Amino acid sequence: MRHLRELMGDRESSIGVFVTLMAPGVIQVLGSLRDHGVDWALIDAQHFPLSSEGMAELVGAGLAADLPVMVRVGRDDIRGAALALDLGAQGVVFPVVSSAAQAAGLLTACRYPPSGTRSVGGLRGHLRPNVSEPDPVVCFNIEDRAGVDELDSILSLDGLDAVFPGPVDIARSYGVPVSAPEVESVLAQIEEQARLRGVARMVYADQVDTARAAVDRSAELIVLGTDYGLLQRQIADLLTGVAGRPGAGPA
Repeated sequence: MRHLRELMGDRESSIGVFVTLMAPGVIQVLGSLRDHGVDWALIDAQHFPLSSEGMAELVGAGLAADLPVMVRVGRDDIRGAALALDLGAQGVVFPVVSSAAQAAGLLTACRYPPSGTRSVGGLRGHLRPNVSEPDPVVCFNIEDRAGVDELDSILSLDGLDAVFPGPVDIARSYGVPVSAPEVESVLAQIEEQARLRGVARMVYADQVDTARAAVDRSAELIVLGTDYGLLQRQIADLLTGVAGRPGAGPA
């Protein structure tokens, strides 16, 4: 299985999907689509109920399918991040990172000594004591005005691998609609500053045109929507084709 770091080092964008459903089968399906361009999965433990046992099942499904997985944990959830990494996740995403001090603490928690404070443990590590793996990929969601204001300081931190701007939360923080020009400007600013700093850009793009635009910008990590969103769209498209009108079922 290729590591996320290898994928991020390629010249082409890599493609992932948000996994929110507590169903290891979703990971298996994504793994079966590797030859079609799915490179990794991003498990969302922030906005969806996921127990430690559930995380173990989903991450384990990724390992079995040879599909790299990342886990988005809760805000400042160092314990959740450590557990995800111990289970075999190749990276973590921390939401609502708003200051350089907060960011520095999160980075330290994801690295083993001497560069960090992460402890060694877990069954997987016990069974593979002599296996050396690359450092995990650490990504920060930039989602509010404070994070944007501190962006340069955050991006300058050693060990930061990627940033993932959240358009909806940024819009709320600025008090404008997500379609407002200010939001587009902020998103472009985050991407450009990250590019100049050599920090990978993670972009959410659940439409063909936005995904193609992200590829054209050479965004390193593209999230091609959520499992439930893709499921809903596929069912709606099938119903439209069968019944001739959006959302219609059989007569």
